[in-house]
Amino acid sequence: MGYKNGGFKMRKITSIVIAFALVLSINTTFASANDRDRTQYIKWIDGDYKVEKMFGLRGFDSGLIIVKENDKYGAIDKDGNEVVPCKYHYPMVFYGDLAKIKKREGKFLKYGYINDKGEEVIPVKYTRLGEFKDGVAVATQNGKSGYINKDGEVEIPFRYVEAEPFSEDLAVVRLFDENDESALDFKYFYIDKKGKTVVKGPFVIAESFSDGLAMVKKDYKSKIQYIDKIGKIVLNTSYRDAKSFSEGLAPVQKGDLLKGKWGFINKKGKEVIKPKYDGVENFHNGMAVVMLGDLYSKDVKYGLIDKAGKIVASIKYDKIRATENGFIIKKGNKYSYLHKNGIRTKLKYDDITMVNGRVGVSAAGIGSREAYLSLIDGATIMVREGEKTGYIDGNGKVIMPLSSYDGIIARDDKVALILKKTGNSVKFGYATENGKRVIIPTIFNLGSVYLDGMGIVEKDGKIGIIDEEVLFAENPAKVKNEKIEAIYSSMPVKLNGEKIENLEIYNLNGNNYFKLRDIALLSKNSKNEFSVDWNSAKKVIEIKKGGKYKVIGQELLGKGDGHSKEAVLSKARILLDNKFANIKAYSISDNNYYKLRDLSKVLGFEVGYDKKTRTVEISM
Repeated sequence: MGYKNGGFKMRKITSIVIAFALVLSINTTFASANDRDRTQYIKWIDGDYKVEKMFGLRGFDSGLIIVKENDKYGAIDKDGNEVVPCKYHYPMVFYGDLAKIKKREGKFLKYGYINDKGEEVIPVKYTRLGEFKDGVAVATQNGKSGYINKDGEVEIPFRYVEAEPFSEDLAVVRLFDENDESALDFKYFYIDKKGKTVVKGPFVIAESFSDGLAMVKKDYKSKIQYIDKIGKIVLNTSYRDAKSFSEGLAPVQKGDLLKGKWGFINKKGKEVIKPKYDGVENFHNGMAVVMLGDLYSKDVKYGLIDKAGKIVASIKYDKIRATENGFIIKKGNKYSYLHKNGIRTKLKYDDITMVNGRVGVSAAGIGSREAYLSLIDGATIMVREGEKTGYIDGNGKVIMPLSSYDGIIARDDKVALILKKTGNSVKFGYATENGKRVIIPTIFNLGSVYLDGMGIVEKDGKIGIIDEEVLFAENPAKVKNEKIEAIYSSMPVKLNGEKIENLEIYNLNGNNYFKLRDIALLSKNSKNEFSVDWNSAKKVIEIKKGGKYKVIGQELLGKGDGHSKEAVLSKARILLDNKFANIKAYSISDNNYYKLRDLSKVLGFEVGYDKKTRTVEISM
C-alpha cells in the first residue's frame, strides 16, 4: 500500500468517514488558470469508496484519517497506509497521542486505548474507561473501579464501586462492603494518587475539589459543609443544597429542595448574593447565569449577574449558554454574544456558533448541526443574519463582513472551505480565509475543513487528500518537490527592547524562519518560557508551555555563513502540552525552523515589527 502514480493502492479499506462542514459558498471568481491547475496535486485514493457524513476527521489531531471497512473502523495516514486495522465497532477519537476505542462483546461495550501507531497500549477489556488526567484514568472491570496509567499499569487497585477522576490531586471514591448492613448507603471518601485515604468521611454526598474546597454531606438530614484537602471542615452552612465553589463563590439554595431560591456565598460563608433565583449556574469569567420561572417547564427566563449581584443581562432571555470566552444569548429566534470583557453584540443574528474546538454549525437552507470544524481562535464567532454569513471576534469586531455567501468556514488565517448551492446540489471548494481569492473552485461533492495541514474531498466517487502546504503555496510544484531555497536574512531582532545577536534567520517564500531552540533559549526565565524535547520513541518534538528549557549548546551559535541553504519541508510533529499542534516547519542544516508569528500564536509571546528600523520586536 502507499502513494503510487497519483493515487493510493489500497486493498482493504472500503469506506472513509469524514466530518464535512455543511455551511454557506462564496460568490467570487476564479483567480487564474494556475489555481484550477492545483487540483493536479491532490492525492487520489484508488478504489470505489463510500463517503459518510460522520466524524472521520477526528483522527487528524494525530495526522490520521478515520476509515471504515465492513462496518468496522480503523485509520490510515496521509499516504494511505493502514495504521489502525479496521476491527473496532465505533470510530475512535485521538486525544494527543492516544485514542479511546471500543468493541461490542455480546450485550456489552468494552473500552481500551491505542496509540497513533495503532498499537493497543491499553487492552479493550474495560466496561468503563475515562480520559487521562494528570497521567491516570478511571477504569472499571468486573464491576469494580480503579485507576490505570498510560502504559495500562494499575496505579490504584480495582476495589471501588464508584470512582471519579482526580481533581486538584484528590479523587472521590466509594467502597462496597457486603458485610455491612448499611452497605446500600452511599459512603464516599477521598484518596490521593497513591490510593491512600486522605479524607475518611464517610459522606453521603461528596463533590470533587474545586477552588481548594469540596462540598460534602455526612448524612441526608445534615446541612452542607465544605472541607479542605486534609478533611478539615472549613465552612458549616445552614443550606440543604449547594454546589461547588468557582471563582471564589458557591451557589446555595435556601428553603424547599424543589422550590427553594438560590444565591451565592463566599468562602467565609457570607451570602454575598441573596437567594432569590429559581436556578443558577457557577460563575464563569466573572459572570453567572441566573434563572426565574419553573425549571421543569419551558417557562424559564435567563439572565446574567456579576459577582456583586448586579444584573449584566436582564432576566428575559430564552437561553444563555456559556462558552470559553463569554456567553451566547438567545431571545426568540435572534442571538447576541457577550464577551468576558463586557463588550456585547446587538441581538440581531439568526445564528451564532462559537468555533471553540469542535462544535456544530447550522447553515441557512443547507443542513442541521451535524458537521464539525476546528479553528485556532476560540474567540472567533460565526454569525448568520438571514441568508448572510460572516465572522466577528470576541469583541464584536467584524473579521469577515456579512455577505450573501452560500457558505464559508475559515479554518485559520489561511484556508477557508467554501460552498456553492445550486438547486438541491452543493459543491465545495477552497479559498483564502477572507474569501477574496478562490484557490480551488467549487467542484467537489464533499469537502472538509483543514486539520493538521490536510483536507479531504470527494469527486466522481473518488476520495482525495489535499496537502495544505502544496495547494496554498505560491509555487505548489516547488513545495511538492519539498526542496526550496532558504535565503539568508540579516533582519535585526530585539527582545524586550534589547538587540539580539547570533540569530540565524532564513527567508522562505517571503517569510522569515527562526530556529526553534534559539527562540526557546530567548524565552528562558521569562513569563513565556517553554521547554523543548525530542521524544525518540514517539518521534515527536515535545513542547511544554511554562516548562524549564534545558540548554543543549546548539542555541544562538551565530548568524551563519551568510549563504542561502536548501530547505526541506519538515515531517517532525509537535506535541504541545500533550496535544498535536499544526505548525509548518522546514528543516535547514538538520535544524527545524518556524515562522515567528506561528510560534507566538501557540506559545503566547508577542511579536511586532518596526517599519522605520525594519526590526522584528519580541516581547516575553
